[in-house]
Amino acid sequence: MLRSIIVELCPNSVCGAVYWKEEKNTAHKYTKCCHDGKVQLPTFPDALELLKALLTENSPDAKNYRQRIREYNSAFAFASMGAQIKPPRGTGPYCYRLHGQVYHRVSPLYASDQHKESYGLALYI
Repeated sequence: MLRSIIVELCPNSVCGAVYWKEEKNTAHKYTKCCHDGKVQLPTFPDALELLKALLTENSPDAKNYRQRIREYNSAFAFASMGAQIKPPRGTGPYCYRLHGQVYHRVSPLYASDQHKESYGLALYI
């Protein structure tokens, strides 16, 4: 279960990054974002309203979500990712670069005739 849902904003007005209180460094500062205004970050769109509600409200659904957030995260760990791989030029180390939207593919819990050969959660039941 989460120790704390309380978040704070980076005190630098340029950044506006959101941190868990426990993310302060030993000098009690948030330094993983803009390094005291030395780095200018682009503005990001607001989180989805549903996600905001699940993280901040006291409704039964929101409480249930916060209690089981690790289980939901673990469920996506079993999902597979597909890609069109383009090998790098040269002899340097391979780097996996994502471009565009990322989707997780999860096959049905119980395979039908159509999905017999697909990877799925049935392997872990």
